[in-house]
Amino acid sequence: LIFHGLFVLVIKIMTLEITSLISFYFCEYMTNEILIYGDINKWSASEFITSVNKIEGDLVVRIDTNGGDPQSTFGMVAKFNEYEGPKKVKIDGRAYSSGFFFVAMVDEVEALDVSELMVHRASYSDWFENSEYFTDELKANLDRINKNLRKKFEAKIDIEKFEKIAGHTLDEIFSLDSRIDVFLTAKQAKQIGLISKVKKLDSNIKAQIEDFAKISASYNPVVAKKDKPKQKIEKMTIEKLTAEYPDIVAKIVADALAKRNDEIGAWLVFSEVDAKAVTDGIKSQKSISQTELTELTVKKISAKTLEAISGENATETKQKVIPVAGAEKLTEVESIEAKMLASLK
Repeated sequence: LIFHGLFVLVIKIMTLEITSLISFYFCEYMTNEILIYGDINKWSASEFITSVNKIEGDLVVRIDTNGGDPQSTFGMVAKFNEYEGPKKVKIDGRAYSSGFFFVAMVDEVEALDVSELMVHRASYSDWFENSEYFTDELKANLDRINKNLRKKFEAKIDIEKFEKIAGHTLDEIFSLDSRIDVFLTAKQAKQIGLISKVKKLDSNIKAQIEDFAKISASYNPVVAKKDKPKQKIEKMTIEKLTAEYPDIVAKIVADALAKRNDEIGAWLVFSEVDAKAVTDGIKSQKSISQTELTELTVKKISAKTLEAISGENATETKQKVIPVAGAEKLTEVESIEAKMLASLK
């Protein structure tokens, strides 16, 4: 770099193009560009601030972003404002949301005729602002950010023209009670004084970008879906499926049999309790429900209890009577069964 600079210096002095030399030097070596492309977050903010710290001379920030975290963006804007050298912003594509901050914070802004801008109040996601995590402290901080942004924005634009284009007042746009998105073309942004210069994109470059977009769309099934003809879907038969995917079919059959055996086994546990219910359940080819399982379990427990109580003293037990409130006199066995059913239900 030094050798090249000395060489240019000698050539320029020899040709007495001192003015050209000065212009060449500053344009070639003193212009520094930083890109704000993609989402803005704490990592991109950190990289931006680190890059600004290394710059000397003219600073150009090129933007193509959908925005991002407002607090991270405000840290970037604060650093951008601190920079004391000449600075400008170039909008290469989109300056949406948080990316719009930079447009409002500097006097010299240049955009392509195909560029777009979108302004709304600084905000977090809807779910966050409506959650318990959006504390009063965060809300107050967001309110300060919006007041600062609005102040810079109002100082730069023709408010009446902007509100006419937007269809909303600044009070509505910067209210924390809602979020209104206002999209502006480069031409509209220039009309309201937000942009100082609009460059027309070279027709050849524009054509190349459009071609590239078409090529990219062919790799994007969502975009390309509209242009592609509908494909005829061939109907799959059991025979075709078995012939082409025998391993998969075997696995499906094995799993189905295992499941069915398990269902039948669950019914058969109660075959001695209620043979008809079990038979009907198996024939229905369905799993035993929770209600059916409970009812059959109660019957099974009742049967075992009856068997245990009867035993050797069956005659004596049947003759013993226990009074139950609100019912006719029951034998001891019937009383136990009634209490058990009431408890289980």
